Amino acid sequence: TPNTFLNRIYGLYQYNNEHFVILENILDLQIPIHRIYDLKGSTQGRSNDTGSGILKDLDVREPFHLGKNREAILEQICA
Repeated sequence: TPNTFLNRIYGLYQYNNEHFVILENILDLQIPIHRIYDLKGSTQGRSNDTGSGILKDLDVREPFHLGKNREAILEQICA
């Protein structure tokens, strides 16, 4: 459906014994992305001690700004 915030899965791949999932970007942003998080909703092993690269659940230090889609995103999360 056009109003969903669920990502489309474009592909599942394996290369050199590494597994990859290619997902649709659901955010239409006009600003550059300066941090990337891999959020799983867990605390077990969920921090990046280097502070650079892809950050994890325990590395979130400030609130996410959801912008103009805030209400629609919260509605889907709560459903």
